[in-house]
Amino acid sequence: MSNRRTEIEHHSRDGDRFQLTSQDTDSPVLPVGQLKALHEFRPDLVDWVIKRTEDEASGRRKREKRVDQFIFVERIGGLVGGIVISALGLSIAAYLALNGAQKVAGIIGGGTLVSIVSIIVTGRKRSPPPSKPVDSSKKKK
Repeated sequence: MSNRRTEIEHHSRDGDRFQLTSQDTDSPVLPVGQLKALHEFRPDLVDWVIKRTEDEASGRRKREKRVDQFIFVERIGGLVGGIVISALGLSIAAYLALNGAQKVAGIIGGGTLVSIVSIIVTGRKRSPPPSKPVDSSKKKK
């Protein structure tokens, strides 16, 4: 879990002090120190905070499970769609070849076969490497 704490402090010439503190966390559970401070301030709110934390965690797990299911369905759908399109292309090519249109069958079948093989060989498309930032302070002469 990521935590970030920022503090700014200022002392004036008169000896006055100003302090600003900011703390961010993406953890669903409050730190123990903050729960203790809340218990000293309002003991009834500790149970409320814990209940809300449990509700939030439950909702987060449900959402993550649903997203995982959608990703799974999307990937399986892509595989099934690819298989269907490939089988259809090869079937049409075979039908055309058997009925006297060998040139058209060769073009359709060859294109389908080349597409299948290229996807199998290259695998998933890889993103290009990130480009290097351009330093504008260096000018070409």
